[in-house]
Parts: sequence; C-alpha cells; structure tokens
Amino acid sequence: MKTIRLISQIALLAFFSFITSCDKDDEVSPTVLTITVTENNNPLAEASVQVYQNEEDFEKDENVLLEGKTNASGELSLSGLTVNEVYISVQKGATSNWGQTLSFTIEQNKTNPIKVNTTSTLATYLVGRTQKSWQLVDASFDGSSLFSEIDACEKDNMLVFQWPNNTGYENNGSVTCQENESSQRAFTWSFENNEADLFILYENPSQEQLISIVELTNNIIRGDILIDFEGTVLPVEFKFEVVDN
Repeated sequence: MKTIRLISQIALLAFFSFITSCDKDDEVSPTVLTITVTENNNPLAEASVQVYQNEEDFEKDENVLLEGKTNASGELSLSGLTVNEVYISVQKGATSNWGQTLSFTIEQNKTNPIKVNTTSTLATYLVGRTQKSWQLVDASFDGSSLFSEIDACEKDNMLVFQWPNNTGYENNGSVTCQENESSQRAFTWSFENNEADLFILYENPSQEQLISIVELTNNIIRGDILIDFEGTVLPVEFKFEVVDN
C-alpha cells in the first residue's frame, strides 16, 4: 500500500510540474523599448522622450503612445507597445534628434534596444520638429523703432524654415509689394560662425540675407541685418516671433 501511495504522489507531482511548465511556456513576453540617448556619444540625462505611432502624430505632437525622461545614464525603459513601427522624439532645450532618424522598427514580445543620437543646435528652436513659421514684429536702430517705416507688404510676410534638408520659403502674405508678385520665394538656410549667423540664400543669389543672431529662442528671433541707407550701411535689429503653422 505504501508503494502504491508513493507512486500516486510521484505521478501527481509530475502532473502538476507538467501543468506549471505549460503555463510558463504560454506566458507572453512584454514588448519593451530600452532607449539610450547620447549627445556626441555622451549620455544625455533628463531628456524628454515621446513615442508616436506615425510621422503625422510626431509633427503635431499628438497621440503620444509612451513618454518619459532619461536617467543619469541617458537610458529609459518603456513597455506596452502594440505597433511595429514608432517615431521617437528626444529633446532637452536646444538638443534634439529632430531632423535626424526618427522611425524605428519594433519586434513584438521582445526587448528592443534603441540608440538615439542628438545634436545641440539652434535649429531645434528655429525649425521645431519639421518646420516653423516666423513673422516680423519689429525693427529698430540704436533703440528706436523703425517698424512704422516698413511697408505693409513686408510686414505680413512669413519665413518658413524646414528640415532635414535645410530648405524653406518666404510666404509673401496677402498684401503684395509688386503686381503679379509670386506668393512664395524658396530658399535654403544654414548657420555660420558657430551659429552666430543665420544665412538665407534665395534662388536669386542677389537676394541672400545674413542675420547676425542676437537672440534665438523657441519663440523669438532677434538679429542684426545690414541695411544700406543712401550709401550708409547700418545694422538694423529685426525681431521675429513664431506663428502657429
């Protein structure tokens, strides 16, 4: 009897072991993103990270799937995704991955290591995520405003900066300076002298513009442009403010 009872107990234990192992086999591993953020190959701590399903959501900063901030090692772990491709935004002040690689392929039920390299540049403020519009709100020389002297057809113009290709255009607004004037003028842009100057080159090279930056933030551009006043070249400070796209 003892032998039969022992055999029964062994069989029962074997059965429960089989059931337990099956349960473990049936467990689904979570989909995890382990994001490492660097700037010049150095960890970027306290960077804001947002994960989006598509490029449109990224551009509009809508429908964030997951978000968080990197730790002291520039790392962040996020889980709970059910999509196979994501767009990742990283920003800390003027440092971001905007204008660079944004989309990443995700494997479900696995840990996905993702490396995001960022760059510190005033373009983060100038262009935003993909493009940004600016309108002239003031012009002054030696502390005195000259804005009233500027033609209305110039005041309603907007400068639109885009990337990753460093392109843009000037929208001439509803008030035109000349009859049959085109509604837009395309240009390319770049920073020069360690981002001390903003260079705008139109399709007509004679219309190039150099702005010596005084201040460039997320909402304001202040910069000096050399203007010829009847043979005398003077630095006039122009101020632009961001316009909602």
